[in-house]
Amino acid sequence: MILYILIGIIILDCIFSLYRVYRRINLYNKAQEKSISLNKELLVIGNPSSGFINKNIYKCYDCGDICLDLNGCGDCPKQIKGDLLEELKKMDSNKYVIFESCVLEYIDNNSLSEINKELNRVSGGNLYQVRNSPNILPLHYKFIELG
Repeated sequence: MILYILIGIIILDCIFSLYRVYRRINLYNKAQEKSISLNKELLVIGNPSSGFINKNIYKCYDCGDICLDLNGCGDCPKQIKGDLLEELKKMDSNKYVIFESCVLEYIDNNSLSEINKELNRVSGGNLYQVRNSPNILPLHYKFIELG
């Protein structure tokens, strides 16, 4: 019986992961379309080649015009490697359409309100975000986080 419960939990978490993939693809495409329609650059926050699914199964989103990540953005041609809050503070207001995927879950809670203010300032409200939830199994293990 416990085996069936465990298998059910794993299957449910896989379904949640597929839903997260769908949301990443869908919101990235919407952000890209908005970027084109407003003639603003698309800033992607979060390495598109990081994470288990993006790295090993299917790359859900691309680099945008510029990519920002604490650890860098792999093969993205135009990227910023640095702290999210520090780098956002350097950017002009209402300059980018922003797509952020599952990055804020790894940010210290003390910085979140200031980061959200900066995201809204830099994006002028054109902000597309994907959260990790819903999920059952923990996502903070390095093999999942970094692929």
